[in-house]
Amino acid sequence: MSGETVPYHLRQNKHVDRQLFVELLSHVNRMTPIRDALYISFGGVYFEDFKLLHQIFGAERLLSIEREEWVLERQRHNKPYGCIRCKHMTSRELANNIVDVRKGYGRRQLICWLDFTDASGRRGQLEDI
Repeated sequence: MSGETVPYHLRQNKHVDRQLFVELLSHVNRMTPIRDALYISFGGVYFEDFKLLHQIFGAERLLSIEREEWVLERQRHNKPYGCIRCKHMTSRELANNIVDVRKGYGRRQLICWLDFTDASGRRGQLEDI
């Protein structure tokens, strides 16, 4: 079972992960503003981490990558902010095309959180990184 099919309210560890991530970014934010960075992640159907980065740091360069067409379609209709772009892309495609992806946002700091949910794909995920 992958995390994408489990409701967020049943995934309590994800909330803890997200809070730790935001706490780490708050330390980085003291040195360089997070709001100016490009943030790339798997937005899923709820965009929880995107909401946090936008609300806490004022981030507006937000790119959600998604491999599942049904999730991408839902994202396009339910994204909470207009500054979120949704792109059909796998993590491997992101890794192979990161230079081109970044060109669309100018030369800026990059924050990329690939919070994988498919435990059976760990080897490929590590190879992507």
